[in-house]
Amino acid sequence: MALLLLSACDDGGTQRADAAPDVTADAVSDTTADAAPDAAPDTATDLGPDAAPRAAVTGDGPFRVGYRTLEITYTPETFDTPRTLEISLWYPTDATTGKSAAYGLFVDRDDVLADPPPAGTEPYPVLFFSHGNGGMPQQNWSMSERAASHGWLVVAPGHTGNTIFDTDKSLAPAMFMLRPMDVSATLDAMLALPSTDPLAGRLSAQIALAGHSFGGYTTLAIGGATLSTEPADTFCATDTSGACDLWTEPRRQLTKAGFHDDRFKALIGMAPSTTGGVLTDGATAPISAPTLILTGAMDQLTPDSTDGDPLWQGLSGPQHLRVSFPTAGHYTFSNGCELGIGFGDGCGDGFIDPERALPLISALTLAWLRQHLQDDPAELARLIAELPVTDQLEITSSEAR
Repeated sequence: MALLLLSACDDGGTQRADAAPDVTADAVSDTTADAAPDAAPDTATDLGPDAAPRAAVTGDGPFRVGYRTLEITYTPETFDTPRTLEISLWYPTDATTGKSAAYGLFVDRDDVLADPPPAGTEPYPVLFFSHGNGGMPQQNWSMSERAASHGWLVVAPGHTGNTIFDTDKSLAPAMFMLRPMDVSATLDAMLALPSTDPLAGRLSAQIALAGHSFGGYTTLAIGGATLSTEPADTFCATDTSGACDLWTEPRRQLTKAGFHDDRFKALIGMAPSTTGGVLTDGATAPISAPTLILTGAMDQLTPDSTDGDPLWQGLSGPQHLRVSFPTAGHYTFSNGCELGIGFGDGCGDGFIDPERALPLISALTLAWLRQHLQDDPAELARLIAELPVTDQLEITSSEAR
């Protein structure tokens, strides 16, 4: 079904990594986020006043990584039934011993501690993550763990009814509404944690959102992209499965109004999907938050021609960046290869080795976040300048278009 596909050029201005020394901090535009009205004040370092000095993004940070989950329940707008989400959390800890963490039924992480106390006392910068269609909130653990080791709180909601454990086709096309509402509701819940929770009051206003594939759509929707109801209308005109019972006129109007949440100050779309036309040409033009688009030239599920290129070209203003990996596929931008999925679309012969790709993606995302949330453009400029020629990444600033 097109509506539930996991799937889901620039004009001049593109240069490869072998030309990277010419990419300066000015070319990779410097935009500092304003404080969100209902979050803690901005902090100038990864952990605030009690933080250790920042470490280079090309390696792990100074902290051990803690992991835990919690559940939230909310009632989405236009719905009568409450919706429960399981939230995965990664955060820095000073603990050195304890039980190892496990991600769902699939992954044991010996170097990650299960439910240790969080490090420090000050608010953390925050990275939200939205998983792909039929994915799971832990699917990008390389990025999540790297960020937490550098002092970030990572928050990943499981989109109930659209995970590897519980995909529910009856929720199509409502899932296009529910996903962005899930993200905003999760932020609401994290900001309202009870005082007994160790992470209560630990979110700063430095809040970003990343997403892979369908999660990339979710990220852009939260950023203010214009959403089209035409794919859902067309599908529901002939559907007899009952999947469209939830596609009511109030929900059509809600979708047209969009799901912009300006508390998210920076966005990262990894192999983002137009989701069969919900994001049309020009849909990303209203997005003002600095946006990093990561795409793979060998992506089959969300190809450049139908997804990556139009979503990138729609972004306007000088504050955005695109990094194209010439030998990346769809699952390169997740830990899918380690999960045994993605062969032929990011995993296997001809694709960039995950052992190279995943640390590079983690470094790029963290450097991008430091630039746009922490007024620190030097790390990203340095990372780009030092990329090996063999990576041959195409790096394009929207300022250069």
